[in-house]
Amino acid sequence: MPSLINEFIDLLLTEASDPKDPATIARRQGTRGLLKSLYMLALIDAGRAVPGATRESLVASIPRVNLATYERARASRGNGVCVVDAVDTEQACSACRMQIRPQRSVQLRSFDSVLGCEKCGCIFVTKDIAIETAREIAAVEKASAPKKPPPRL
Repeated sequence: MPSLINEFIDLLLTEASDPKDPATIARRQGTRGLLKSLYMLALIDAGRAVPGATRESLVASIPRVNLATYERARASRGNGVCVVDAVDTEQACSACRMQIRPQRSVQLRSFDSVLGCEKCGCIFVTKDIAIETAREIAAVEKASAPKKPPPRL
């Protein structure tokens, strides 16, 4: 049954906007970049070091509307970003556990706009963006780590 739901959602996404249209591609890449910046900001606010990024540089790159939403959610919930699995059909906000409506799930998977939880206000970041960001941070940390000399024989 979940495969039928996923097929239906994919059909809706392809009908909603032409994925090959340059404007659609640019908008979705912009949304992904913004969500990535918000996720890195949440990591920094949680005390995690993010190589190559400071809170000030991230705040300067995020539009005021999205930053205000993030700061409100952070003030009320302690975290302004929630990671959700965009493929899971039983999606729920990771902060308040409220189920995500199917329409919002479709919007979330299309990266057409920045979405947040209707109950707690946390901004949704998809699991693939969180994983991609974590891998990039790990790669930078590994590259900047001091190299150990080879063992002597």
